[in-house]
Amino acid sequence: MSLEDRPPFAPAPAARPARPPALQGRPWVSWGITAACIAVYLFEAWLSGDINHPDNLGALNAPLVRSGQWWRMATCIVEHGNLVHIALNLSVVLQLGTTSERLLGRANFATISLITAFGSSALALLLSSPESSTVGASGMIVGWAGALMPIATDQFRRSLRTWVLQVALLSLIPHISWQGHLGGFVAGLICGYYFRLTASRA
Repeated sequence: MSLEDRPPFAPAPAARPARPPALQGRPWVSWGITAACIAVYLFEAWLSGDINHPDNLGALNAPLVRSGQWWRMATCIVEHGNLVHIALNLSVVLQLGTTSERLLGRANFATISLITAFGSSALALLLSSPESSTVGASGMIVGWAGALMPIATDQFRRSLRTWVLQVALLSLIPHISWQGHLGGFVAGLICGYYFRLTASRA
C-alpha cells in the first residue's frame, strides 16, 4: 500500500475537527517497536541456534496465560515466527506505523498501540483453540488502520480498505490468526471513532 506522508484528515463542511500535531517530531514509538522486535528475534534465534526458528519465549500461549502469565498478551507483539514473518510486519511498521504516529501524535499513537495489542490478544485468546500459541505484531498493525478509518479522507480510506481486505484474505491461510487481526482492527476502530467524536466537540 502506498502511504502519503500527509495528514489524512478531511475537514467537515460545517465543523472543522481539530487536527493533531501532524508530521511533527520523529516516530520514536514506531522505531522503538521495530528495535524491540529485532532485538527479541535475534536473541531468541541465538537461543534456538536457528535464525529462521527462534524460541518464542513470550508467545501468547493460551494455557500459560490461563495459569496467570497475563504479560504474554503484550510480549507476543514483539515475537515473530520466522524471517519472512518479521520482515513483512516490520515493513508495515516502518510505513503505516511511522505515518500514523506523525499524524496522531506520539502519545495518542502509543496509547492506540497498547489498546490494539491487547484487543488483538484478547480476541485471539477468546476465539482460538484452547491450546493455541500466537506471535506477531500484525494484530496491532491492523489496529492502526482501524484507528485511521473514521478520520481519514475518502482517498486515504479507500487505500486503507484495500489493504485491510488483503489482510483479511491472508488471514484465511492456515496458521495465521484471523482472530488476532480482527481483535486489533475492532479495537483500533473504536479508538478512531473516539478521536473523531472528541475532535468534533473541540
